[in-house]
Amino acid sequence: MECSVHGLKVLEDALAGDGNIVTEHLDFVFKWLSIRLCERESASALQRLLEFTENLLNHIVTNSRPLSELEAMTLVPYILDRSGQSKPRFRTSFR
Repeated sequence: MECSVHGLKVLEDALAGDGNIVTEHLDFVFKWLSIRLCERESASALQRLLEFTENLLNHIVTNSRPLSELEAMTLVPYILDRSGQSKPRFRTSFR
């Protein structure tokens, strides 16, 4: 869990600074997010992952950057899978 918290902090800082650094490597970022979404972590870690994912997707939309099929297929299946979460706050966040 410590690895994901530290990694998430690095990604949050990069997105808050020059977000293009993150968007230039979306395939790797999405793969990392997919792995972290599959882990059984604490509720607070999952919440932070969701918030970062939402901020990243908002950044992508704001900058009119299209996702490649590979990028979308790297993350979308895991988001859909996790949208069936038993906790309502996470279920609605994923949707």
